Amino acid sequence: VGGSKNLALGKKTYMSSVYGKYGGQYCVNGNTKDYCHTRGQNNPWIRIDLGAVYKVDRVVIYNRNTWGGRFRNAFIHVGESISRLRKCGYFKGPGRNSQKITIKCPGGMKGRFIQIQARAETHLNLAEVQVFG
Repeated sequence: VGGSKNLALGKKTYMSSVYGKYGGQYCVNGNTKDYCHTRGQNNPWIRIDLGAVYKVDRVVIYNRNTWGGRFRNAFIHVGESISRLRKCGYFKGPGRNSQKITIKCPGGMKGRFIQIQARAETHLNLAEVQVFG
């Protein structure tokens, strides 16, 4: 059934770009009222470094409370290294405001890095990303 500890909480993040002051730390701070936000670009992404390799069963994404439709055609990847990311799941979208999206990784996947990438010309703005093993 998986663990209940959010492995992503407070972990280091990287983003393809940052819009204003809305850096990746806002996606892993435990607060669904704020958000991380990329600039408008082609195929924006956010990556979370869990700091160690874990078995990842699911990734839970909380969409922003406005502009939810920007989250679409999104691939969720997990990997032990950045160069070896594998697909955990896909969200077609478009998302809804404040939507909770649960992506289950088939059979659990080993990974240190979680990457969410929208394959579209869009902004990636998410309220929170949680990772469970």
